[in-house]
Amino acid sequence: MKHTLASLSAVAAATCSLAASAAPGGEEPALLPFDVKVQAYASDVSLANLALKVGGEHIYGLATVGMQPTFMLSAATPSRWSVGLGVGGIMPLEATAFFLHADLIGSFLNEGSFIGDAKSLLGTVRLMAGFRVTDTISVFAGPTLNTLVDLGGRQWSDVGFGFIPKWDIASGATSVSAWPGATLGVQLL
Repeated sequence: MKHTLASLSAVAAATCSLAASAAPGGEEPALLPFDVKVQAYASDVSLANLALKVGGEHIYGLATVGMQPTFMLSAATPSRWSVGLGVGGIMPLEATAFFLHADLIGSFLNEGSFIGDAKSLLGTVRLMAGFRVTDTISVFAGPTLNTLVDLGGRQWSDVGFGFIPKWDIASGATSVSAWPGATLGVQLL
């Protein structure tokens, strides 16, 4: 087994060396034709979130998963989970390590199990400013605007910051809530 792993690493190193020497201008070739980044962030909806961003230099898609642990909610409420997809754009600010980016994310919101009978849809717009600390690490923060539509008649009173007003509308088994929020996180790669 050790011999096989050593052989595979030698082949991989040789392949990367050949590819690098074949790159125009001696530049290091990209392993993938697109960027892949990982975000870890907190928001007013979920304390712990991960996002996988895949895309080009200025436009990207993202997949998110988030969790609000039980200790952050009322005593009788189980943990809250979110799973979502979105699209975003980034605008680097010339000659600085700062950047601006905006995301539009649609998520399913569920309590108790990770994926279950999710009847709650959350739309989030994030407007963020960021700072590139190193070539592979950035930090970001910014305001969000959230709209939650629940098709099961549930009122999500514990979503968002408690001190910021929410707008609630209910009609039959459908309720809609909207509120401003915030996000803060780190981006890797």
